[in-house]
Amino acid sequence: MNPIRNARRTSRQAHLNLGGIYVQIERDGQKSEPIRVTVGYAKNFEQDNTGGYYAYRTRAYIINVADYSIDGVLLEPQVGDFILETIDAQVRRFEVDHDTAEPEATHPDAARQEYRINTKEVHN
Repeated sequence: MNPIRNARRTSRQAHLNLGGIYVQIERDGQKSEPIRVTVGYAKNFEQDNTGGYYAYRTRAYIINVADYSIDGVLLEPQVGDFILETIDAQVRRFEVDHDTAEPEATHPDAARQEYRINTKEVHN
């Protein structure tokens, strides 16, 4: 067994045991049931066309492959899907996104039972 993989798996399980974070998947106006996930986030900066910089939030969600479904239909993450998360009593929308370095979703585990989904916060 790989000790790094074991540590990541143990950390994820501990986070889920503490209650985890619940989100919903939205595609074409349809929403999933709430599902428990592990989440990481970062604040990024981009330069706009005036030379100024603006900050935006990105989040990476780790979701079990079997949980990424709407109405019992298993889906694969795709650009344009939304992950809805309640933060400070406000529903925030994170669009499945990819940058030039990574695709929108990868499998962080060798068994391919999880998705690591890259998102970018969008404002309504």
